[in-house]
Order: sequence, then C-alpha cells, then structure tokens
Amino acid sequence: MLLLDYDTTVRHQFEDLHKSRRKINFFFNNPLGSISQWINTLIQKLIEKAIAQINDRLTTQLFHSKGILADLQSKATELQGKDFNTFIRKIDDLIIQHVSFTHEIEVIIEADKRSKFPQILLTDSLLKEIIEVQYDILRILKRYNNNSSRETSELAVESSKRSLISLQTTANGRRTT
Repeated sequence: MLLLDYDTTVRHQFEDLHKSRRKINFFFNNPLGSISQWINTLIQKLIEKAIAQINDRLTTQLFHSKGILADLQSKATELQGKDFNTFIRKIDDLIIQHVSFTHEIEVIIEADKRSKFPQILLTDSLLKEIIEVQYDILRILKRYNNNSSRETSELAVESSKRSLISLQTTANGRRTT
C-alpha cells in the first residue's frame, strides 16, 4: 500500500521530533545555571552533542520528506482520485509540530547572545526547509485527493491560515503538543 510506508515515515518523524524537543528543553531549560565552571563546561559539551544529534535527525527527516515529495511527484497520475484525508491530517499535524519546534529554537537563538551554540542556527534552517517541503507534499496530496475539488490557490490559502494560527498559538504560549 502506497500510504503505509508514508505513515511509517511520518510516525518516525513525530517520534524524532518529540525526542529532539525533549533534549532541547532538558538542556536549555535546565535550572543548574549556577553550578561550578567545570560542570558548565560539561553541560555545554553535552548541549553541543545533543544539537548535533538533533541536526542529524532533522537532516534525515528532510531527506525522507524530499523522498516522499519526489515519489508523489513521479506518481501524479496514480494519485488522482485516491482518498488522502488521513495522510493529509497527519502531515498537517506534523507541520504544526515543526512550526512549534521552530518557535522554541528561535527563542533559544534569541537567548544565546554570545553565540555559544552556532549549530542551533543549522537546526533552525533545517526545520524551516522541512516545513517548506511538507507544505509541498500537502499541496500535492490536496490537489489529487478525491474529496478535493478546490483549486491549488485555495488550498495554499487554507494551509497559510493554519500555519498562522499555529504560530500565533505557539507565540501566545499555548502549545498544541
């Protein structure tokens, strides 16, 4: 089944994103800021290692998302008229999670005035590129969904509204996780 492999990939992306979010929150929201210098150095090294692992996961997610996009583009004629509603909802939820995580990363970048963690900028750019690719996947799925007779521009407007709502929700501190 075409969607079975995609469902597995999306499920793994949710799991990886959750692990990444926990690591970021553990290291950056850690109340141990007043401990001795050698512990701070150790924590900084752990943070750098965690960010490197997160970047590896996000790079893998980006490759998987681009693979799904390329596969969907190459199978455009086979996709016409199939029911993608469940998969569309999963991708939409995944986009919301990535947007929320992007906001958390941007807050950390703002707080990191001395640029102790330059790899976090790569994390931010990877997340933004993943979101773009997933929007492209969403557009293709909505275009070929059997229940969708709307134009692509209408779908783009709907996706933009959802993204704006999720950004506003995240900015106001009420996360959808």
